[in-house]
This record gives sequence, structure tokens and C-alpha cells, in this order.
Amino acid sequence: AAAVVVPSRTTADDVQRLTPARRVVVVPFGSEHAQRSDRAHPFGGRDYVLCVGTLEPRKNHRALLQAFRQLRQPRPLLVLVGNVGWRCDEIVRDVDAAERDGLVHWQRGADDGALWRLLQHARLLAYPSAFEGFGLPPLEAMALGVPVLAGDTPALRELGDDAMLYATGNDPAALAAALDELLHDAQLATRLR
Repeated sequence: AAAVVVPSRTTADDVQRLTPARRVVVVPFGSEHAQRSDRAHPFGGRDYVLCVGTLEPRKNHRALLQAFRQLRQPRPLLVLVGNVGWRCDEIVRDVDAAERDGLVHWQRGADDGALWRLLQHARLLAYPSAFEGFGLPPLEAMALGVPVLAGDTPALRELGDDAMLYATGNDPAALAAALDELLHDAQLATRLR
């Protein structure tokens, strides 16, 4: 290829370490596709935290569930949007159990309209991924004015700089502390919004 096009400097560095690409060009994704919805709140006004991503180990859904169980009451609902991925039997069992306990609402998939509706009404987006090349859901959340709690990874820091709150994605205690901070610090939420 004459060039390899990637969405982040982090990914460009990874590509250059792994392959003798002659030219790597960084072209970040845009957010103009994220649209506000005029549809009503999906849960009748109940507070919720949204997490978007296929259920797979690197997305840290299990740590997020454990973190949610540590939050003080009343805690918001955790809404997961994502299909079943790979190596995720234990994750699915945990999500199913949390859904039975009323902690989680799991939507296995969503078209763009449903996703924008869920995103714009969310109290915040939790995206505790351990590895990303870019991070489209956080970009979409920021475009819609939704605060983001992201995994502390190079690509997500590159994307969000100081516009997101970061925590170690596989550490339930760190996620719980960051969630609690973002849910109860109105000034921080406003700044990130």
C-alpha cells in the first residue's frame, strides 16, 4: 500500500512497530454523524449510565459491573448496549445475573436512532476499555454533551485529553471511585459536558 490510514497517533505508533509501512497517515474520525433525538427519555426519566461495546474481555464489563455494585444507593441503572462477542461466557453470565437483580438493562443491539436517544439522555458514558485504537462512543458522547468516564489508555487519552475522566478499566475499586465522583460532583460533570 502507498499509505496506511489510521484514526489515532497511538494506532500509528502500533502499526509502525508491527509492520514496515512506508507511510502511516493519522485521520481521526469525526462526530458529525452523532444526532440529537427528539424522542422521550427511554426509561421514563430514571437516571442511567450507558456503556456501549461488544461484550468481550478488553471492554472490562465485569469490572464495571463490580464497580456498580459498590456504588452507594440510590444508584443509577447501568444500560449496556452491545452484542455477545468472543471469550465472554462469564461476562454474559454476570450481565444476566445483574439484569435479574435490577442493576442492569442489557440491549443486545441498537440502530443509530436508538443509540443517539440512549446516549443523549444518559447521565454519563462509561467506557472502561483496556485497549482501543480510537474510541468512537466517547467521541459521540462528547459531541452530544454527555460526560465520559474512560479507561486510562493512550488512545483514549489522545482522544479526550482533559475532556474525559479516566480510571483503570480493569480495577473495580478505581471505576467505582471515578463513577461516584462523576455522579456526585456537579461541577466536574458540567466541565466534562
